[in-house]
Amino acid sequence: MMTKRALAPRLSKIDKAVELFASEFPMYVVAILASLFILLIAATVFWSTFVPGLPRFSAHLSLSNYGEALGDPLTAKAGLNSLWLSLGTVAINLFFALPLGWLIHRTDVPWKTFFTTLVYLTLMIPGFLNGIAWIILLSPKIGIINQLLKTVGLNALNIYGITGMAFVQGLVLTPPMFFMISPALLAFDSSLEEAAEVSGLNKMKVLLHVSVPLLLPVLLAAVIYNFMTAMAMFEIPALLGLPARIYVLSTLMFTTVHSTFGLPNYGLAGVDGLLLVIPMLVALMFYQRLLKSSYRYVVVSGRGYRPKQIELGSWKWVGVGFILLYFLLALFLPLLTLIWTSITPFIAIPSRETIALWNFQGYRQAVSALTQWDLLFNTGMLVFTVALGVLLISVAVSWIVLRSRLPGKYVIDTVSMLPHGIPTIAISFAIGFVAVAVSRWIPIHGSLATIMLAHIVAYVSFGTRNIQGGLIQIHRELDEAGRVCGLSIMSIFRRITLPLLAPALFYGGLWVALLSYREVTMALFLQGPRNNVLTTTIWQFWANSNTATTSALGLILFATVGIGVGALLRISSVFFYSPQRNPKR
Repeated sequence: MMTKRALAPRLSKIDKAVELFASEFPMYVVAILASLFILLIAATVFWSTFVPGLPRFSAHLSLSNYGEALGDPLTAKAGLNSLWLSLGTVAINLFFALPLGWLIHRTDVPWKTFFTTLVYLTLMIPGFLNGIAWIILLSPKIGIINQLLKTVGLNALNIYGITGMAFVQGLVLTPPMFFMISPALLAFDSSLEEAAEVSGLNKMKVLLHVSVPLLLPVLLAAVIYNFMTAMAMFEIPALLGLPARIYVLSTLMFTTVHSTFGLPNYGLAGVDGLLLVIPMLVALMFYQRLLKSSYRYVVVSGRGYRPKQIELGSWKWVGVGFILLYFLLALFLPLLTLIWTSITPFIAIPSRETIALWNFQGYRQAVSALTQWDLLFNTGMLVFTVALGVLLISVAVSWIVLRSRLPGKYVIDTVSMLPHGIPTIAISFAIGFVAVAVSRWIPIHGSLATIMLAHIVAYVSFGTRNIQGGLIQIHRELDEAGRVCGLSIMSIFRRITLPLLAPALFYGGLWVALLSYREVTMALFLQGPRNNVLTTTIWQFWANSNTATTSALGLILFATVGIGVGALLRISSVFFYSPQRNPKR
């Protein structure tokens, strides 16, 4: 028999394990449940492809959906269109983002702070509003620019098609690429460029043969991110492709589920969703291969490192002109177009006659729509619940991964990043599939809860990275000091960690709220009669050809996002980063 002395160490270990689980059990449960739900969403996309007919978990599995999808020429055409659209989008991104980043961060062009602020403003315009503005400008029949071209005898341009979609998506996705490559450009060592100039290369050849190759890993990461985003985007292909019957995989998924005739075919849409993931996996494979040789691209070292701005001389104003060209296309023209069409009864060229027809009927209808209790309640509840849900899950996952010794924490961390690689339309599809399948027991199909769940899953990757970045900076010795003082783990978390995490929580929560507020793809996919929000209402006014109200609501959306970002920066500067002043005595 085992003696008490021999049994004591084993009991001590058991007691410690029980104490550890008990103290962190609530956060562990939240992290486990969130991970299981994310895995369920990912598995549902795959499972649905084998389910014929309406969604149900007890269905007989078959390969009929694969046979129908792969045998349909429209699927192959949509896949090819998605590929060309993504490549075209990335080409436009590189054409604008790389010169913008180089000019603003590496040269002596003036007004850098002003231009960087404009990039932030451009980022705040929702993509579907940009698409609507360019339709108003370049629609073959009613576009304002096309009407001007016809008056001078020139042929009209056509925004509908792959080229138009790539152009607009390229403008929309240029700011993310700009911010992704900015840190590398700011830290670039100019000694290699100077050596190339001494060897006789001009500035353009130095840029193409020295600077760009050294930035290749950062550029490739930005290209892969934007390529994946462009593959999954729905709103711009829907606005600029569906009127011309040009399908990509995302719009094919949407129309397969939201069919005008017949029942929705979730299984067929699931196959389209899987086809969306294949190019992303191929791109990631090449990126991982490049990372193995990343040591070849190091430019910041401990010896002789000195960043330096490049003097452009008279070419400085050419650079300013290029920067202004981008902002004209991506920011000024769309905003001016929305402002103009919000006060005119129909789309027309600016003239004395149309100025005489100015009215604010569009704003009156917009205010009338906003005063509907359901719309305001749904939008407010969506924004608040998604931000709170993402923060709750992100804090639980981050604490378990970085501070606990509980089993499975690295699996939880990996699963929390899984939504980043799943297109948002596929997330919406999976939640819609589950909602229909369980509607007999849990009636959430067509409710606001489905949109909330989709947003929480989609943004949890951003939330966990944001919170983990803040938690990493809080040293463990503070936890140890709390334990010495007799505090439990949850008391340490509540009284020490949470106050120090306040900036990360504030930034993360407000950014998630703004992202949820302006998102339209998931809300449209899961739309029902009971869950209209502001973005889907704007979309409906546009579908009903009410351009004045569409533009007015779009401007209200942009203004409120701008106010939210301004409040974010103001509050954070006052409460988190302002220097402490000594009180007067």
